[in-house]
Amino acid sequence: MRKINSNKLSKIWHDLYSSTINVRSVDLFITNESCHWHDNDDEIFAVLNGMVNMHYRKEHQVIIIKLNSGDVFFGNEGTEHKIYSIGEARILIIKQLQFE
Repeated sequence: MRKINSNKLSKIWHDLYSSTINVRSVDLFITNESCHWHDNDDEIFAVLNGMVNMHYRKEHQVIIIKLNSGDVFFGNEGTEHKIYSIGEARILIIKQLQFE
C-alpha cells in the first residue's frame, strides 16, 4: 500500500512513481459516504476532488491514511480496505475487472 501526492510533482512529464496492473476497469465515483470492506486485485485510487480516509488492514490492525485532492493511493492485491468520504469527493478507481 502506498500514497502519492501528485501536487508535489515538480518536473514536467516526470514519473514520481509508476505501477503496472492489468487494467480492466476505470471508474469515476462521486460519493459522500463510505463503502464496504473488501479486497480486490491491485487497485489505484486517485482523489480528483475532496478528501477521503483510506482504511486498510495490516497484521490485524486498521491503518488510516488521509487522501486529499491530488493524492493517489496504490492498493495491493488481497489487502482489505474501505474508503470513508469526508464530505463529497470525486475518486477515479483503476482496477482489474472481477469475473464471478
